[in-house]
This record gives sequence, C-alpha cells and structure tokens, in this order.
Amino acid sequence: MPLPEGGKVPWPPKEWQGAYAKYQMWAAWYSGDPNTLSAFYGGVGTPNLGGKAEGFFGTELSYSAESYDSPLWHRWMFWGKRAADPANRYRLHVPLASDIAQTSADHLFSEPPAFIIPEAREVNAPDDAKAIQQRLLDQADVAGIDKTLIEAAEISAALGGVYLRVTWDKQVAPDHPLLTAVHPDAAVPEISYGILLAVTFWRAIPGGGDTVYRHLERHEPGYIFHGLYKGTRKVLGWPVALSVLPETSSLLAGADLETQATSPIAAISTGLAGLTAAYVPNMQPNRSDRRSPLGRSDLDGVEGLMDALDEAMTSWMRDLRLGRARILVPEEMLDVKGKGQGAVFDADREVFTALNQLAGEGADGIQFVQPDIRTEHHLALTSNLIERIVQIAGYSPASFGMRGDGNVVTATEIAARERRSLTTRGKKATYWARPLTDMLERFLEIDTLLFGGPGVLRPQVQFADSVQTDMKEQAASLQLLSAAAAVSYDTRVRMLHPDWTDEQVAAEVGALQQEHGTAVPDLFQSGALP
Repeated sequence: MPLPEGGKVPWPPKEWQGAYAKYQMWAAWYSGDPNTLSAFYGGVGTPNLGGKAEGFFGTELSYSAESYDSPLWHRWMFWGKRAADPANRYRLHVPLASDIAQTSADHLFSEPPAFIIPEAREVNAPDDAKAIQQRLLDQADVAGIDKTLIEAAEISAALGGVYLRVTWDKQVAPDHPLLTAVHPDAAVPEISYGILLAVTFWRAIPGGGDTVYRHLERHEPGYIFHGLYKGTRKVLGWPVALSVLPETSSLLAGADLETQATSPIAAISTGLAGLTAAYVPNMQPNRSDRRSPLGRSDLDGVEGLMDALDEAMTSWMRDLRLGRARILVPEEMLDVKGKGQGAVFDADREVFTALNQLAGEGADGIQFVQPDIRTEHHLALTSNLIERIVQIAGYSPASFGMRGDGNVVTATEIAARERRSLTTRGKKATYWARPLTDMLERFLEIDTLLFGGPGVLRPQVQFADSVQTDMKEQAASLQLLSAAAAVSYDTRVRMLHPDWTDEQVAAEVGALQQEHGTAVPDLFQSGALP
C-alpha cells in the first residue's frame, strides 16, 4: 500500500522526528514571536499561550514540544530561562531570522526569472515551439508562479528546503494547473542518492477534543494517493473515508472508481512518467546531520548568536527604562489627595514653601537623578552580533543596511559590497534550477492533458540579475571593446540585450549595419554575379 496502514504509530514517523525537531526550532526563530521562543526553549509559554509549549507547526495545530526531550542547553539560553513572575518579565526579540529569510528570497526572485523554451528562440523557430512558449508565459502568469517562488524561497531559507508541487483543482482554477509550495514540516520524503523518489504531504485537521484527522497526499511517478486518518495528537490512527470531512470529500471526484470501491485510499492517475513534486534544498551539505539528504537552513548554527542578540537588546532597553530622569522630593512637598488616595507632586509649580531641613540635603530638598545609559557599549555589541550572524548565514552586512554612507553607488560598487550575498545567491540558484525546470515541465504536461495546452517541450529557467547593470558602465565597456575591434555587432547586441531571441538579434544587427554603412550586399541575389 502506498500510504501507511495506520494504527498506533507516531506521526511524523520516528525516523524523521530529528529533522522535525530542527524544523520546530527554526520555525520558532522564523516566526518572530517571543511566546513561541519561550515555549520552545523554556518548555512553558507565557500566559498568552496558557503555559503550554504548543502551536509551533503550521501543519499540526495541536503539536506539543513534549514529544521531544528538551536538551539541557536549552535552559542556558536567554529564551530558556524561566522567570519567577512570567507575567511581568520583559524580553525583547529582534526578528533577524525572518529578515535573513526574506533577504534570501529577495536575492533570488525579487526580479521574476525567465521561463524559456529554447526551440522557440531559434532562427525560423517552428510554430508549435512558439505556441508552447507563449502558453507557458500566459499560464505561469495566471497561476501566479512568480509569487509562489517568492514564498517558497523564503521558507526554504528558514527551514532548510521546500517542496514544489504541481496540482490542479478545476473548481478553484478551471483553466490552468497550479504550482504550489509545500513547507518541509508538512512532508515525509523518500530520497535516494539525492533524488526524490516519492513524497507524502500531510496536514492536520482538528476533530474536537483529543481527536486529530490527518490528510495524507502521496506523490509517486504516475500517481497521487489521498488518505484520511483519524488519530490523536501523537498517533496517526486508522484510515477513514475521505467523505467524512468536507475538506477532503472533493478529492473523490478525480479518483479511480475501482480504488474507491476496495479501499478508503483514493488513487488518481496522472498519466505522467515523472513525479509531480520536487524537493529544493536551501544549501547542502546538512552540517548538523551529514548523512541527511535534506538541506540546511540559513539559521543553522547561529541560534545561539540570535539568542545573545535578544539578550543584548533586552539589556539595552532595560538601561533605557531604568535611565529615565527622576525627581526625588521630600514627603512634605507632596500634595495629599485624601485618605487612601495617595499623594502627588506638581512638577510645574513655580513657588515652593521653604522647609526646615538639615544642611547639605540639597536645594529645597529636591534631587534630580539621571542614571547612565550604556548606549555605546550596547550598540557596539549588538552591531557586532548582527554582523556575525549575517556573515555566518552567508550574506554581506551591506545587504542588511550596515556600513552604508548614504551616497549613491554604482552597480560595480554594490557588487563589491555584497559579494558574499551574491555568491550565496549564485549557489542557491544552482539548487533551484533543476527542480524548478522539472516542475515547469510537469506543469506543461498537466496543462496539455487536462486544459488543452499546445504541447510539451522542456523549458529552461533564466534567473534575473540581482544587481541591475549600470547603463553608463555598460556603454563605456562596449565603446572600449568596439574601439579595439574586439567584438562584432552580434556580440555587442547580445551583451546589451541578453534576453533577446536570435531573430531579434539578427534584425538589430542588420539595422546597425545599414545605419553605419557596413552591410555587405548579396551579390548573387542582386544579379551582379552569375
């Protein structure tokens, strides 16, 4: 059976609980929620969470950190320390983890990549290739693939990887397939030699009380299987009919009738040789588990530094709170409002009655207290921590607004300042290219089978430049190359317009030759030569 038989088996499976523990930790930092961090490292939440360490997984609404043993070093963390009075404690969190993940996504997909059918860019390209190229662009725009990639890249940076899934739902999208992003803490993969062979996606649906329904969706070459299991927070439970819940009953529409009659598992034949899902690792190898085929998060190894940053920022803010200027006055200078109503001091009063007091107690008995605020020390510490964190994560401090003088800089200077970030971006693009190409090919196959698409050709993905080229610098470079007679018209046009087709380049070269009088006439066609 492609899906588990069910019963009193833990879910996620035991062999993946180590990876899920990592997802839980990175998700806590990525969330930017102090309650979640307190719950994860301290084992108890703030009053807003009811004192329970729950609510980390978006897939498992009732998941509890009690499933894993809390390491001893958690208690040494700033977020792992338990306050005597949690309701009155003050802890500041700097959401740097989410900023790192967002920066990674910005570097990859802030400018949408180009989806290219190579056959459509050839000179005298066949009409079917042109039709497929246009269909891919139109359907990708309608399906919102650009937005999906931005989401997927951010999740991948935070949790170490992401899954791309090609699916369809004619009730939601009647005229095009869908490319969706699935978070890694909602998947159980089967990977061999770095190749994804099959994957089971899942989601939890609360059933009231301790009951939890789990919808499992398994992707294999040629098939997609759906199953619904009724269990508890800790065990998967037994399969039940998909029609039990409205969230899954619609899946029966595309299932094989024979499968429906013999099993609660619904099988849908895709008719494709390839897998309708792909795994995109963020970066490899996985340092915390070198045997794991999964990717590593940008946050891997910097959790302690981010914890120290929060402690330093909390200390800084504590200095600011305690460093407020205060006025100390004798009790005799207070205006009593009445029995049981306390007393106040009017700081705007201009005339005070002279008091009998001992010498040396200060003028009129009023004292001004202004504690020192260690701004420079805290600023130096927090800046150093942020710089260390982003560098270990693989980025340049300039990508996060550090070391900037506010002056206008050229593209070359930006590339120099952000060299580390651009290097990391180039590595990540390498991991994205193959899985994204595979899913675009599956996208075209589903579009052809179910939505009347013109056909299938394997596309290519061309990532946009993260730093826009400076036109003045490019013009100067072309002028120097032209003066040295080092490049042809064709090369110059391609350097200036790398996204043009061969036909567009040929037309532009012809126009330039005509304009500069360098075009060579075809003597055979003109009749000058026999």
